[in-house]
Amino acid sequence: MVGISNYRVRLRLADGTRPYVHLAPSPRSPQAEKRARKKAEAWMERVRAEGTVRAAAPPPTETESARAWWTRYLDHRTAKGQQSVRDARGRLENWILPALADTPMSKVTPEALENLVAVLDDAVEQERISWKTAKNIWGEVTAAFNQACRSKRRDLRVRQDNPTTNVPGPDRGQQRQQPILYPDEVVALLSCARVPIHWRVLYAVAIYTGARAGELAALAAGDVDLAHRRLTIARQRDRLTGELRLTKTKLTRAFDIEEALFPLIAKLVAARAERGLLRLPADEHRATLLRGHLELAGVARAELFVKGDPTRSRFTFHGLRHTHLTWMAVRGDDAVKIQMRAGHTDFKMTQRYIETARTLGAGFGRAFPELPAEMIEGALGGREGRALSTGESAKVKEWAARHADLPLRALRARVIAEMGKTVGLSTIWRELRGAAGTAGD
Repeated sequence: MVGISNYRVRLRLADGTRPYVHLAPSPRSPQAEKRARKKAEAWMERVRAEGTVRAAAPPPTETESARAWWTRYLDHRTAKGQQSVRDARGRLENWILPALADTPMSKVTPEALENLVAVLDDAVEQERISWKTAKNIWGEVTAAFNQACRSKRRDLRVRQDNPTTNVPGPDRGQQRQQPILYPDEVVALLSCARVPIHWRVLYAVAIYTGARAGELAALAAGDVDLAHRRLTIARQRDRLTGELRLTKTKLTRAFDIEEALFPLIAKLVAARAERGLLRLPADEHRATLLRGHLELAGVARAELFVKGDPTRSRFTFHGLRHTHLTWMAVRGDDAVKIQMRAGHTDFKMTQRYIETARTLGAGFGRAFPELPAEMIEGALGGREGRALSTGESAKVKEWAARHADLPLRALRARVIAEMGKTVGLSTIWRELRGAAGTAGD
C-alpha cells in the first residue's frame, strides 16, 4: 500500500513496517504530483518483486554518541508517521547537540542537562527565543531520555536511568492573554457584505463548532448526521502534506450542532456532498486575512490588533476556537461538555476558558446569536458560481493529460478562452489534483 504526500512515498514492506521514502524536492504542481505518483508505483513494484524488509537496526552500544542515537530515534518517529519530527530536528541541531557535544548517550549526566537549561534560560533573557520555545526544546530532551530507558523498541534502550528526572526545566514566562470576539462583533463580521461570502461561511463554522483549522479543512458531508443534528470530528488535514490523519489529541468527538448553525451546515452538506465542506486560506495568511476582514466589518477593538505587547497576543484564526469555548463557558455549559467539545486531554486547558468566562460582565451579550439570514441565503453564491461543471472539469483534465508540460497559468488562460468564464488557479489546481488522486487509488 502506498500513500503520497508532496514529494514522499510511504511503503508497506514485507515485514509490516511502513517507512517513508523522500523524493527529490520540486515546486508543487500537477506535473510534479504526477511524476511523484509514477515513482510511487515504481517503488511498489520493487517492494513486491524483492520482498523488501527494513534493515535491522544496529545494536545499541555504551559508546554510541548522542547524535547517532538521536538520529535513530528520529528515524523511528518518522517511520511511525509523526508530523513533529521536522521541528524536532531543528531543535536538536540548534540547541540540544551543541550542549551534549560528543558525549555517548548512555553517559549524559544531569550536570550536562543543567548546563543546557542554563543556555536556554540565557537565550530567553536575551530575547533570542521565547520561553515557550525553550519549554518545547526541553520537552524534546525529556521525551528522548524517557525513550532511552523505557522505549518499547529495545534497540533504543541504552540507559538504566533518566538523567532529566531531577533537573528543573527552563523558567516559565508570562502567558499571553488570548483575545476572543464578542457576539456583537461576530454578527458584524458575518453580516458585512464587503467580506466575501465564502470567508464568512468559514468563520461562522469555525466559531460555532470550535474546531481547529486542520479539522475544519477535513470536514466532509459524511461527518454530519442531519437527522440527529450531530457533527463528528475524527480527522484533520495536515497543513504541510495535505494528508488526512488523526486529530491533534487522537480523539474522535461527536456533539450536537449549535441551533443557529444548523441551517448553514445543512445547506453546505446538500451542495457539497462529494467534497469537503470548507475551503481554508493558506496557514500563513489566515490571521492577517481575518484581521483585515474584521476591520472591513468595523470591528476595531484595539485588543484584537495589539503589537509588541508581551502580555497580550493579536487575534488569530485560532482565536475563533477560543471564542467558541469561552462562549460555551459563558452560557453555563458543563465543564466536562466543554472539555469533550474541545478534545482536550488535560482539564487544565479547559479550565482556562472557564476562568476567562468568569471575568466577563453584562456587556458581553448573548452567546451563539442567530446567524445573519442573508449570509445563510447567499452561502453558496459568489465563489461557487465560478466552479467547474462536471463536463468542464472533464475537459480540463483531458487538456492537462494531452499537454502534461503546460504551465498552470497557460492552462487557466485556455480554460477562460474556451469556456468564457473566469476560473481561478486554485480551482484548476484542485481539479487536477483530484484527477491525480483518483488515478492513484
